[in-house]
Amino acid sequence: MAPRYDLIVVGGGVIGSAIAEAVRHDLGRICLVERSRERCGSATVAAAGGINPHLGDGENEGIAGLAQRSRDLYPAWVERIAAEAGLPLTPRSVGLLQVAVDEQEHRRLTDHVLPGLRRRGIQVVTLDAAAAREREPLLGPEVVGALEQPHDLAIDPRALNGALDTVLESDRGVDLRIGEVRSVTASSGHAEVSLEDGTRLMADKVVVAAGHQSGALLGMLPEDVFQPVKGQLLDLSVPPGHGLGIQCDALLTVDGEEHVVYASPYAEGHVAVGVTFEKGETDTKCMPWARDEILANLRRVLPALAELGAREATPRAGIRPATRDEAPLIGRLDEAGRILVASGHNGLGITLAPRTAELLRLIIAGSAPTAQDLRDLAFSDPRRFLRA
Repeated sequence: MAPRYDLIVVGGGVIGSAIAEAVRHDLGRICLVERSRERCGSATVAAAGGINPHLGDGENEGIAGLAQRSRDLYPAWVERIAAEAGLPLTPRSVGLLQVAVDEQEHRRLTDHVLPGLRRRGIQVVTLDAAAAREREPLLGPEVVGALEQPHDLAIDPRALNGALDTVLESDRGVDLRIGEVRSVTASSGHAEVSLEDGTRLMADKVVVAAGHQSGALLGMLPEDVFQPVKGQLLDLSVPPGHGLGIQCDALLTVDGEEHVVYASPYAEGHVAVGVTFEKGETDTKCMPWARDEILANLRRVLPALAELGAREATPRAGIRPATRDEAPLIGRLDEAGRILVASGHNGLGITLAPRTAELLRLIIAGSAPTAQDLRDLAFSDPRRFLRA
């Protein structure tokens, strides 16, 4: 007879683990299914650790608000998880610089990005070249200005996932299973998860949080809803006292193509730099060309870090789950509420984890949502693709 649970969560990255952790006191038995303990190729592996709710143009107000509410949850959320796991983990209050290395990009930041941030009430400081380099001495001579967002955070994504693992592994009501999921189905009385080895698991509800592979398990959705985006980055170990003091992001144009330079001091002595955006790619190999491209672009923004990376850098690669309309899927998929989705966060998975878990807990536990909860759930409703 197939094991029966109150809830099965498919996907053990930060999103899936956060959901399982959030609901574990509300339910009797939970099963978390993950392909491998190493989570090779997951979006968590590709994450640089930035908690940046307003990075970029910020034209999607729904995502910006959702991300800001998630960022506000972060300090208390991580403090609680770290205490239960017995591990030293805290978000780093390092802030963010959106940096320009030419006048055209500087105009985009000041004429387009800055008004959007101010319209949403986000604290932002405009810096000229000298002030930017005073704020971050590692910035190179090409920098002409920057916008500082002082309240952005950073965290080690793998340490966060590890702390969630520790909490879940210590809970007798949570079963952790390693296996490849073949299908997720629902009937009037239960939901069922079938594994490639023939194992069948049954539950009252299933949450699919399998990143870019979620679409293959959700046959009700059109095939093009989820769009994989491969990301490659480099991990640098920096000497004490010589590291990056603030996250830096810059948009460069190289041979007519846009490239992103992103650097995040996600942990003491460690900086993640990158990053590539390879649409449609699902190969998780770290490629030499990506290392060369990342370092070449980094030299224009943070040359000292680029030189450090040229001597020694550890590559990482994973697949981000983008969506057709660039918004996540959070909530019920079928009318009976047997199958729920928590995926499509693209590069905001780390940022959106606590708010995603909070919203799914409302649905699973049957709690009364606030007006803001209802707006967030309406914005991220997976059923929008069924109505399209």
